[in-house]
Amino acid sequence: MEEEKYICHQCIGDEYVSLTVKNNGDAGENCSYCNNKIINLPLDTVADMMHEVFNRNFRVFRQDIYYFDHNSGSPAEDIISECLDVFFEIASDIHNILQNKHNEYMDGWEEVYSEDYIYRRITPVNGELDSAWEEMKRSLQSEARFFNRSVKEFLDNIFDDLSTFQTENSGSAIVTVDSDCAIYRARVFENYAKVEEALRHPERHFGPPPPDIATSGRMNAYGIPVFYGATSPDTALAEVRPAVGSFVVVAEFRPINSLQVLDLSALDQLSISEESYFDPKIIRRNEITAFLRTLSRKLTLPVSGRNPDSEYLITQAVAEYLSVSQKHNLDGITFRSTQKKNEDKEKENHDNIVLFSRSSTVKNADSGRDTFAAELFEYDYDDERSYEWFSPEIKKIDEETGKSHSYSSRGMTERYSLELLADQITFYEISGVKYHAEPTKIRHGNPVRRKSQRTD
Repeated sequence: MEEEKYICHQCIGDEYVSLTVKNNGDAGENCSYCNNKIINLPLDTVADMMHEVFNRNFRVFRQDIYYFDHNSGSPAEDIISECLDVFFEIASDIHNILQNKHNEYMDGWEEVYSEDYIYRRITPVNGELDSAWEEMKRSLQSEARFFNRSVKEFLDNIFDDLSTFQTENSGSAIVTVDSDCAIYRARVFENYAKVEEALRHPERHFGPPPPDIATSGRMNAYGIPVFYGATSPDTALAEVRPAVGSFVVVAEFRPINSLQVLDLSALDQLSISEESYFDPKIIRRNEITAFLRTLSRKLTLPVSGRNPDSEYLITQAVAEYLSVSQKHNLDGITFRSTQKKNEDKEKENHDNIVLFSRSSTVKNADSGRDTFAAELFEYDYDDERSYEWFSPEIKKIDEETGKSHSYSSRGMTERYSLELLADQITFYEISGVKYHAEPTKIRHGNPVRRKSQRTD
Protein backbone atom coordinates (compact mmCIF):
# COMPACT_ATOMS: atom_id res chain seq x y z
CA MET A 1 0.00 0.00 0.00
CA GLU A 2 1.38 3.36 -1.00
CA GLU A 3 2.22 5.86 1.71
CA GLU A 4 -0.43 8.52 2.13
CA LYS A 5 0.63 11.92 0.85
CA TYR A 6 -0.19 15.37 2.17
CA ILE A 7 -0.32 18.75 0.49
CA CYS A 8 -0.09 22.18 2.11
CA HIS A 9 -2.03 25.28 1.17
CA GLN A 10 1.07 26.98 -0.22
CA CYS A 11 1.59 24.27 -2.82
CA ILE A 12 -1.85 24.91 -4.35
CA GLY A 13 -2.33 27.93 -6.59
CA ASP A 14 -6.14 27.88 -6.75
CA GLU A 15 -7.23 30.40 -4.13
CA TYR A 16 -10.40 28.60 -3.04
CA VAL A 17 -8.78 25.17 -2.60
CA SER A 18 -5.74 26.71 -0.91
CA LEU A 19 -8.01 28.49 1.57
CA THR A 20 -9.99 25.27 2.12
CA VAL A 21 -6.78 23.44 3.04
CA LYS A 22 -5.69 26.28 5.32
CA ASN A 23 -9.05 26.44 7.12
CA ASN A 24 -9.59 22.69 7.49
CA GLY A 25 -6.10 21.18 7.74
CA ASP A 26 -3.44 20.99 10.41
CA ALA A 27 0.34 20.88 10.62
CA GLY A 28 0.58 17.36 12.02
CA GLU A 29 2.42 16.10 8.94
CA ASN A 30 5.05 17.58 6.67
CA CYS A 31 3.90 18.56 3.19
CA SER A 32 4.90 15.77 0.80
CA TYR A 33 6.02 18.29 -1.84
CA CYS A 34 7.75 21.21 -0.11
CA ASN A 35 8.61 19.15 3.04
CA ASN A 36 7.58 22.08 5.26
CA LYS A 37 5.50 21.66 8.37
CA ILE A 38 2.70 23.91 7.10
CA ILE A 39 -1.06 23.42 7.45
CA ASN A 40 -2.02 20.65 5.06
CA LEU A 41 -4.62 18.04 4.17
CA PRO A 42 -4.34 14.51 2.79
CA LEU A 43 -3.90 14.61 -0.98
CA ASP A 44 -6.83 12.20 -1.17
CA THR A 45 -9.17 15.01 0.00
CA VAL A 46 -8.02 17.32 -2.79
CA ALA A 47 -8.39 14.45 -5.28
CA ASP A 48 -12.04 14.09 -4.25
CA MET A 49 -12.58 17.77 -5.00
CA MET A 50 -10.92 17.31 -8.37
CA HIS A 51 -13.17 14.35 -9.15
CA GLU A 52 -16.23 16.59 -8.72
CA VAL A 53 -14.69 19.08 -11.15
CA PHE A 54 -14.22 16.36 -13.76
CA ASN A 55 -17.83 15.20 -13.35
CA ARG A 56 -19.24 18.69 -13.58
CA ASN A 57 -17.07 20.34 -16.24
CA PHE A 58 -15.44 17.74 -18.49
CA ARG A 59 -16.42 14.92 -20.81
CA VAL A 60 -14.09 12.01 -21.43
CA PHE A 61 -13.14 10.57 -24.83
CA ARG A 62 -10.87 7.73 -25.83
CA GLN A 63 -8.16 9.53 -27.75
CA ASP A 64 -7.05 6.76 -30.09
CA ILE A 65 -10.59 6.01 -31.32
CA TYR A 66 -12.54 9.26 -31.55
CA TYR A 67 -10.18 12.19 -31.73
CA PHE A 68 -6.87 12.71 -33.43
CA ASP A 69 -6.63 16.49 -33.22
CA HIS A 70 -4.54 17.54 -30.22
CA ASN A 71 -6.90 20.53 -29.76
CA SER A 72 -9.87 18.26 -29.12
CA GLY A 73 -8.99 17.76 -25.46
CA SER A 74 -6.27 17.40 -22.84
CA PRO A 75 -4.88 14.56 -20.71
CA ALA A 76 -6.11 14.34 -17.12
CA GLU A 77 -2.77 15.45 -15.64
CA ASP A 78 -2.86 18.65 -17.68
CA ILE A 79 -6.43 19.36 -16.56
CA ILE A 80 -5.55 18.78 -12.91
CA SER A 81 -2.46 20.93 -13.11
CA GLU A 82 -4.37 23.79 -14.74
CA CYS A 83 -7.42 23.68 -12.46
CA LEU A 84 -5.52 23.44 -9.18
CA ASP A 85 -2.53 25.46 -10.42
CA VAL A 86 -0.07 22.84 -9.13
CA PHE A 87 3.19 21.30 -10.35
CA PHE A 88 2.94 18.30 -12.67
CA GLU A 89 4.23 15.91 -9.98
CA ILE A 90 1.23 16.77 -7.79
CA ALA A 91 -1.13 16.45 -10.75
CA SER A 92 0.27 13.02 -11.56
CA ASP A 93 -0.17 11.82 -7.97
CA ILE A 94 -3.78 13.07 -7.92
CA HIS A 95 -4.45 11.27 -11.20
CA ASN A 96 -3.13 8.03 -9.71
CA ILE A 97 -5.46 8.45 -6.71
CA LEU A 98 -8.42 9.03 -9.04
CA GLN A 99 -7.56 5.94 -11.04
CA ASN A 100 -7.34 3.80 -7.93
CA LYS A 101 -10.56 5.13 -6.40
CA HIS A 102 -12.86 5.43 -9.41
CA ASN A 103 -11.84 2.95 -12.11
CA GLU A 104 -14.13 -0.05 -12.00
CA TYR A 105 -13.59 -3.27 -13.90
CA MET A 106 -16.61 -5.27 -12.72
CA ASP A 107 -20.39 -5.19 -13.18
CA GLY A 108 -20.12 -3.59 -16.61
CA TRP A 109 -18.55 -0.32 -15.44
CA GLU A 110 -15.87 1.22 -17.60
CA GLU A 111 -12.76 3.06 -16.53
CA VAL A 112 -13.19 6.72 -15.59
CA TYR A 113 -9.53 7.69 -15.69
CA SER A 114 -6.94 6.31 -18.08
CA GLU A 115 -3.76 7.34 -19.84
CA ASP A 116 -5.62 6.79 -23.12
CA TYR A 117 -8.37 9.31 -22.29
CA ILE A 118 -8.57 12.97 -23.09
CA TYR A 119 -11.01 15.40 -21.52
CA ARG A 120 -12.92 18.20 -23.16
CA ARG A 121 -14.53 20.99 -21.24
CA ILE A 122 -18.33 21.18 -21.45
CA THR A 123 -20.85 23.79 -20.38
CA PRO A 124 -21.96 22.97 -16.83
CA VAL A 125 -25.56 21.79 -16.70
CA ASN A 126 -27.86 22.21 -13.75
CA GLY A 127 -30.97 20.10 -14.04
CA GLU A 128 -32.34 21.86 -10.99
CA LEU A 129 -32.71 25.15 -12.88
CA ASP A 130 -34.34 23.46 -15.88
CA SER A 131 -36.74 21.69 -13.54
CA ALA A 132 -37.49 24.96 -11.77
CA TRP A 133 -38.22 26.57 -15.15
CA GLU A 134 -40.73 23.83 -16.02
CA GLU A 135 -42.27 24.11 -12.54
CA MET A 136 -42.64 27.86 -13.04
CA LYS A 137 -44.50 27.27 -16.31
CA ARG A 138 -46.81 24.80 -14.59
CA SER A 139 -47.42 27.20 -11.71
CA LEU A 140 -48.39 30.03 -14.06
CA GLN A 141 -50.82 27.82 -15.96
CA SER A 142 -52.48 26.07 -13.02
CA GLU A 143 -51.99 28.24 -9.94
CA ALA A 144 -51.42 31.99 -9.76
CA ARG A 145 -50.93 34.26 -12.76
CA PHE A 146 -50.34 37.34 -10.61
CA PHE A 147 -48.61 37.63 -7.23
CA ASN A 148 -46.83 34.33 -7.83
CA ARG A 149 -44.06 34.21 -5.24
CA SER A 150 -42.31 31.14 -6.63
CA VAL A 151 -42.03 32.78 -10.05
CA LYS A 152 -40.52 35.92 -8.56
CA GLU A 153 -38.02 33.94 -6.46
CA PHE A 154 -36.85 31.97 -9.50
CA LEU A 155 -36.46 35.07 -11.68
CA ASP A 156 -34.69 36.92 -8.85
CA ASN A 157 -32.20 34.06 -8.73
CA ILE A 158 -31.64 34.04 -12.50
CA PHE A 159 -31.47 37.78 -13.18
CA ASP A 160 -30.05 39.15 -9.92
CA ASP A 161 -26.52 39.72 -11.29
CA LEU A 162 -27.54 40.19 -14.92
CA SER A 163 -25.60 43.43 -15.42
CA THR A 164 -22.33 41.78 -14.31
CA PHE A 165 -22.42 38.92 -16.83
CA GLN A 166 -20.18 39.32 -19.87
CA THR A 167 -20.23 37.79 -23.31
CA GLU A 168 -17.29 35.95 -24.83
CA ASN A 169 -16.08 39.17 -26.49
CA SER A 170 -16.23 41.00 -23.12
CA GLY A 171 -19.48 42.75 -24.02
CA SER A 172 -22.66 43.05 -22.00
CA ALA A 173 -26.07 41.55 -22.65
CA ILE A 174 -27.56 44.93 -21.73
CA VAL A 175 -27.11 47.25 -24.69
CA THR A 176 -27.86 50.91 -25.34
CA VAL A 177 -30.28 51.90 -28.09
CA ASP A 178 -29.92 55.59 -28.92
CA SER A 179 -31.06 58.07 -31.55
CA ASP A 180 -28.67 56.56 -34.11
CA CYS A 181 -30.66 53.31 -34.03
CA ALA A 182 -33.72 53.03 -36.26
CA ILE A 183 -36.70 51.01 -35.04
CA TYR A 184 -39.36 49.93 -37.54
CA ARG A 185 -42.97 49.04 -36.90
CA ALA A 186 -45.35 47.53 -39.48
CA ARG A 187 -49.13 47.38 -39.72
CA VAL A 188 -51.34 45.39 -42.11
CA PHE A 189 -54.33 47.02 -43.83
CA GLU A 190 -57.14 45.55 -45.89
CA ASN A 191 -58.01 48.61 -47.97
CA TYR A 192 -56.83 52.08 -48.96
CA ALA A 193 -59.31 53.84 -46.70
CA LYS A 194 -57.75 52.30 -43.58
CA VAL A 195 -54.26 53.22 -44.79
CA GLU A 196 -55.31 56.82 -45.37
CA GLU A 197 -56.90 57.01 -41.92
CA ALA A 198 -53.70 55.75 -40.24
CA LEU A 199 -51.51 58.17 -42.18
CA ARG A 200 -53.50 61.15 -40.92
CA HIS A 201 -52.16 60.42 -37.45
CA PRO A 202 -49.23 58.00 -37.86
CA GLU A 203 -47.82 58.66 -34.36
CA ARG A 204 -50.99 57.25 -32.84
CA HIS A 205 -51.69 54.47 -35.33
CA PHE A 206 -48.14 53.09 -35.50
CA GLY A 207 -47.26 53.50 -31.85
CA PRO A 208 -48.38 51.06 -29.15
CA PRO A 209 -52.16 50.69 -28.80
CA PRO A 210 -53.97 52.29 -25.87
CA PRO A 211 -54.55 49.99 -22.85
CA ASP A 212 -58.25 49.43 -23.55
CA ILE A 213 -57.53 47.75 -26.91
CA ALA A 214 -54.07 46.24 -26.24
CA THR A 215 -54.29 42.52 -26.98
CA SER A 216 -51.96 39.96 -25.42
CA GLY A 217 -48.74 39.03 -27.19
CA ARG A 218 -45.50 37.15 -26.64
CA MET A 219 -44.15 39.82 -24.29
CA ASN A 220 -47.28 41.46 -22.89
CA ALA A 221 -50.52 40.51 -21.17
CA TYR A 222 -53.93 41.76 -22.26
CA GLY A 223 -54.37 45.47 -21.53
CA ILE A 224 -50.62 46.15 -21.18
CA PRO A 225 -49.47 48.20 -24.20
CA VAL A 226 -45.92 47.62 -25.42
CA PHE A 227 -44.10 48.61 -28.60
CA TYR A 228 -43.30 45.69 -30.92
CA GLY A 229 -40.73 46.75 -33.48
CA ALA A 230 -37.77 45.48 -35.51
CA THR A 231 -34.30 46.65 -36.45
CA SER A 232 -34.92 46.43 -40.21
CA PRO A 233 -37.93 47.14 -42.47
CA ASP A 234 -37.82 43.60 -43.91
CA THR A 235 -38.02 42.07 -40.47
CA ALA A 236 -40.88 44.33 -39.41
CA LEU A 237 -42.76 43.34 -42.57
CA ALA A 238 -42.07 39.62 -42.12
CA GLU A 239 -43.18 39.65 -38.48
CA VAL A 240 -46.74 40.79 -39.31
CA ARG A 241 -47.13 37.86 -41.76
CA PRO A 242 -49.24 39.75 -44.33
CA ALA A 243 -51.58 37.90 -46.66
CA VAL A 244 -51.29 38.22 -50.42
CA GLY A 245 -53.39 41.17 -51.57
CA SER A 246 -53.08 43.10 -48.33
CA PHE A 247 -51.25 46.37 -47.75
CA VAL A 248 -48.48 46.97 -45.23
CA VAL A 249 -47.16 50.30 -44.02
CA VAL A 250 -43.79 50.39 -42.23
CA ALA A 251 -42.97 53.42 -40.08
CA GLU A 252 -39.51 54.35 -38.78
CA PHE A 253 -38.95 55.54 -35.22
CA ARG A 254 -35.90 56.88 -33.39
CA PRO A 255 -35.37 56.94 -29.61
CA ILE A 256 -35.47 60.46 -28.17
CA ASN A 257 -33.33 59.39 -25.22
CA SER A 258 -31.00 56.41 -24.81
CA LEU A 259 -32.77 53.18 -23.92
CA GLN A 260 -31.32 50.24 -21.98
CA VAL A 261 -32.36 46.97 -23.60
CA LEU A 262 -31.65 43.34 -22.73
CA ASP A 263 -30.33 41.51 -25.80
CA LEU A 264 -31.59 37.96 -25.38
CA SER A 265 -29.45 36.84 -28.33
CA ALA A 266 -26.32 38.02 -26.50
CA LEU A 267 -27.16 35.65 -23.65
CA ASP A 268 -26.22 32.81 -26.02
CA GLN A 269 -22.64 34.11 -25.92
CA LEU A 270 -22.23 34.60 -22.16
CA SER A 271 -18.79 33.43 -21.06
CA ILE A 272 -18.25 30.77 -18.43
CA SER A 273 -16.01 32.00 -15.62
CA GLU A 274 -12.65 30.27 -15.18
CA GLU A 275 -11.77 31.94 -11.89
CA SER A 276 -12.08 28.67 -10.00
CA TYR A 277 -13.57 25.29 -10.73
CA PHE A 278 -13.99 24.70 -6.98
CA ASP A 279 -15.58 27.83 -5.50
CA PRO A 280 -19.33 27.20 -4.90
CA LYS A 281 -20.11 30.83 -5.77
CA ILE A 282 -18.35 30.51 -9.13
CA ILE A 283 -19.96 27.11 -9.70
CA ARG A 284 -23.41 28.54 -9.06
CA ARG A 285 -22.72 31.54 -11.27
CA ASN A 286 -21.61 29.27 -14.10
CA GLU A 287 -24.74 27.16 -13.72
CA ILE A 288 -26.89 30.28 -14.02
CA THR A 289 -24.77 31.42 -16.97
CA ALA A 290 -25.35 28.07 -18.68
CA PHE A 291 -29.09 28.40 -18.09
CA LEU A 292 -29.15 31.97 -19.41
CA ARG A 293 -27.39 30.75 -22.56
CA THR A 294 -30.51 28.69 -23.30
CA LEU A 295 -33.00 31.40 -22.33
CA SER A 296 -33.17 33.05 -25.75
CA ARG A 297 -34.36 29.78 -27.29
CA LYS A 298 -36.82 29.16 -24.46
CA LEU A 299 -38.39 32.61 -24.85
CA THR A 300 -38.56 32.70 -28.65
CA LEU A 301 -39.78 29.21 -29.46
CA PRO A 302 -42.67 29.31 -31.96
CA VAL A 303 -46.07 28.62 -30.43
CA SER A 304 -48.74 26.38 -31.91
CA GLY A 305 -51.31 29.19 -32.04
CA ARG A 306 -54.05 26.98 -30.63
CA ASN A 307 -53.98 28.70 -27.25
CA PRO A 308 -51.54 31.63 -27.41
CA ASP A 309 -52.77 33.14 -24.13
CA SER A 310 -51.61 30.02 -22.28
CA GLU A 311 -48.47 29.45 -24.36
CA TYR A 312 -47.30 33.03 -23.83
CA LEU A 313 -47.70 32.99 -20.04
CA ILE A 314 -44.04 32.26 -19.34
CA THR A 315 -42.65 34.86 -21.77
CA GLN A 316 -45.14 37.44 -20.49
CA ALA A 317 -44.07 36.74 -16.90
CA VAL A 318 -40.38 37.20 -17.73
CA ALA A 319 -41.04 40.42 -19.66
CA GLU A 320 -43.25 41.78 -16.88
CA TYR A 321 -40.61 40.97 -14.27
CA LEU A 322 -37.87 42.74 -16.25
CA SER A 323 -40.09 45.74 -16.93
CA VAL A 324 -40.62 46.47 -13.23
CA SER A 325 -37.16 45.49 -11.97
CA GLN A 326 -35.68 48.58 -10.38
CA LYS A 327 -32.25 46.97 -10.13
CA HIS A 328 -31.69 46.81 -13.89
CA ASN A 329 -34.04 49.62 -15.00
CA LEU A 330 -34.55 48.11 -18.44
CA ASP A 331 -36.57 49.76 -21.19
CA GLY A 332 -37.11 46.66 -23.29
CA ILE A 333 -35.93 43.39 -24.82
CA THR A 334 -34.44 42.55 -28.19
CA PHE A 335 -34.11 39.09 -29.75
CA ARG A 336 -33.53 37.42 -33.10
CA SER A 337 -36.44 37.17 -35.48
CA THR A 338 -37.56 33.63 -36.27
CA GLN A 339 -39.07 34.89 -39.54
CA LYS A 340 -35.67 35.39 -41.21
CA LYS A 341 -33.24 32.73 -42.44
CA ASN A 342 -29.93 32.39 -40.63
CA GLU A 343 -28.10 33.40 -43.80
CA ASP A 344 -30.10 36.62 -43.95
CA LYS A 345 -29.41 37.38 -40.28
CA GLU A 346 -25.67 37.21 -40.92
CA LYS A 347 -25.91 39.78 -43.72
CA GLU A 348 -28.05 42.28 -41.82
CA ASN A 349 -29.26 42.87 -38.30
CA HIS A 350 -32.68 41.21 -38.19
CA ASP A 351 -33.85 41.52 -34.60
CA ASN A 352 -37.16 42.14 -32.92
CA ILE A 353 -37.33 44.78 -30.23
CA VAL A 354 -40.00 45.11 -27.57
CA LEU A 355 -40.18 48.31 -25.53
CA PHE A 356 -42.00 48.13 -22.24
CA SER A 357 -45.06 50.27 -21.61
CA ARG A 358 -43.29 53.09 -19.77
CA SER A 359 -40.62 53.31 -22.49
CA SER A 360 -42.84 53.18 -25.57
CA THR A 361 -44.56 56.57 -25.54
CA VAL A 362 -44.46 58.28 -28.94
CA LYS A 363 -44.21 62.04 -29.34
CA ASN A 364 -47.52 63.55 -30.55
CA ALA A 365 -49.32 60.19 -30.25
CA ASP A 366 -51.77 61.64 -27.75
CA SER A 367 -52.62 64.69 -29.82
CA GLY A 368 -56.37 64.98 -30.17
CA ARG A 369 -56.24 66.10 -33.79
CA ASP A 370 -54.87 64.71 -37.02
CA THR A 371 -51.23 65.65 -37.47
CA PHE A 372 -51.06 65.13 -41.24
CA ALA A 373 -53.20 65.49 -44.32
CA ALA A 374 -53.00 62.26 -46.32
CA GLU A 375 -53.74 61.57 -49.98
CA LEU A 376 -53.04 58.26 -51.68
CA PHE A 377 -53.96 59.13 -55.26
CA GLU A 378 -53.29 61.96 -57.66
CA TYR A 379 -55.90 63.00 -60.22
CA ASP A 380 -55.90 64.70 -63.57
CA TYR A 381 -58.68 65.58 -66.00
CA ASP A 382 -59.14 66.38 -69.63
CA ASP A 383 -62.21 67.04 -71.74
CA GLU A 384 -63.01 63.37 -72.15
CA ARG A 385 -62.11 61.59 -68.90
CA SER A 386 -60.37 61.72 -65.53
CA TYR A 387 -57.17 59.93 -64.58
CA GLU A 388 -55.86 58.69 -61.24
CA TRP A 389 -52.69 57.01 -60.17
CA PHE A 390 -51.33 55.79 -56.86
CA SER A 391 -48.98 58.39 -55.39
CA PRO A 392 -49.23 58.46 -51.58
CA GLU A 393 -48.35 61.73 -49.89
CA ILE A 394 -48.70 63.20 -46.41
CA LYS A 395 -48.40 66.84 -45.40
CA LYS A 396 -47.82 68.17 -41.90
CA ILE A 397 -50.75 70.19 -40.54
CA ASP A 398 -49.57 73.47 -39.05
CA GLU A 399 -51.80 75.32 -36.63
CA GLU A 400 -52.71 78.80 -37.84
CA THR A 401 -52.90 80.34 -34.37
CA GLY A 402 -49.18 81.08 -34.33
CA LYS A 403 -48.90 79.40 -30.96
CA SER A 404 -47.64 76.00 -30.03
CA HIS A 405 -50.43 73.85 -28.62
CA SER A 406 -50.20 70.55 -26.85
CA TYR A 407 -53.22 68.29 -26.92
CA SER A 408 -51.65 65.81 -24.53
CA SER A 409 -53.90 64.29 -21.91
CA ARG A 410 -50.76 63.35 -19.95
CA GLY A 411 -49.57 66.89 -19.37
CA MET A 412 -46.60 68.93 -20.49
CA THR A 413 -44.12 67.04 -18.36
CA GLU A 414 -44.63 63.72 -20.18
CA ARG A 415 -41.33 62.06 -21.10
CA TYR A 416 -41.58 60.68 -24.61
CA SER A 417 -39.36 57.80 -25.62
CA LEU A 418 -39.82 57.65 -29.39
CA GLU A 419 -40.23 60.01 -32.31
CA LEU A 420 -41.72 58.96 -35.63
CA LEU A 421 -39.85 60.01 -38.78
CA ALA A 422 -42.69 61.09 -41.04
CA ASP A 423 -40.48 61.25 -44.14
CA GLN A 424 -39.46 57.58 -43.74
CA ILE A 425 -42.88 55.89 -43.94
CA THR A 426 -43.08 53.20 -46.64
CA PHE A 427 -46.11 51.56 -48.28
CA TYR A 428 -46.03 47.94 -49.49
CA GLU A 429 -48.54 46.04 -51.59
CA ILE A 430 -48.18 42.32 -50.93
CA SER A 431 -48.19 40.58 -54.30
CA GLY A 432 -46.62 37.32 -53.16
CA VAL A 433 -45.07 35.53 -50.21
CA LYS A 434 -41.81 33.57 -50.45
CA TYR A 435 -41.16 30.61 -48.17
CA HIS A 436 -37.78 29.16 -47.30
CA ALA A 437 -38.10 25.40 -46.96
CA GLU A 438 -35.59 22.56 -46.70
CA PRO A 439 -36.80 19.55 -48.71
CA THR A 440 -36.10 16.00 -47.59
CA LYS A 441 -36.93 13.25 -50.06
CA ILE A 442 -38.98 10.41 -48.60
CA ARG A 443 -37.33 7.14 -49.62
CA HIS A 444 -39.35 4.41 -51.27
CA GLY A 445 -38.16 1.25 -49.54
CA ASN A 446 -38.57 -2.42 -50.29
CA PRO A 447 -42.01 -3.95 -49.89
CA VAL A 448 -42.89 -5.24 -46.44
CA ARG A 449 -44.36 -8.73 -46.45
CA ARG A 450 -47.13 -9.22 -43.97
CA LYS A 451 -49.25 -12.29 -43.35
CA SER A 452 -52.84 -11.75 -44.33
CA GLN A 453 -55.42 -12.00 -41.58
CA ARG A 454 -58.58 -13.81 -42.43
CA THR A 455 -61.75 -12.12 -41.28
CA ASP A 456 -64.22 -14.87 -42.16
